[in-house]
Amino acid sequence: MTDRYGTPGLPLGVAVIAILVGIVGAFLFVGGIIVVLANLVHALSSGQFATWFGPTLLAGIVTLVFGLILLAVAFGLWDQALWAYALAILVLIVSFLFDVGRPIYNSRANITGNVLASAFFTVPVIVTIVILVYLLLVHEHFY
Repeated sequence: MTDRYGTPGLPLGVAVIAILVGIVGAFLFVGGIIVVLANLVHALSSGQFATWFGPTLLAGIVTLVFGLILLAVAFGLWDQALWAYALAILVLIVSFLFDVGRPIYNSRANITGNVLASAFFTVPVIVTIVILVYLLLVHEHFY
């Protein structure tokens, strides 16, 4: 579908993906803020300020930053920005590799055909492949 100026409009699937990515990004952003604030409250209430700078703070900051990145990608996908398209493809490829690698890594003691087959036919892997193929099919809508 194109608008009156001849530029391609926002496909419905991209709109749905952008909204879902935005929701996940918002939850991660808020979750990161909660973790950082809870870590601060714990450090202040216990009087141990050295505990403020630890793995919990790092996890909260990483979660907060990842949420911000996902929010930016959601807005970029909604605006059909090419950088957001490229970043979404990259994130989907990394997600695919993690989703496939997780069952293999968890059962690394005895790699069998069943483990390899189950790694490729999990719901996250199938959803990631479907979204990746869809985004590759609508690439002409990003500029």
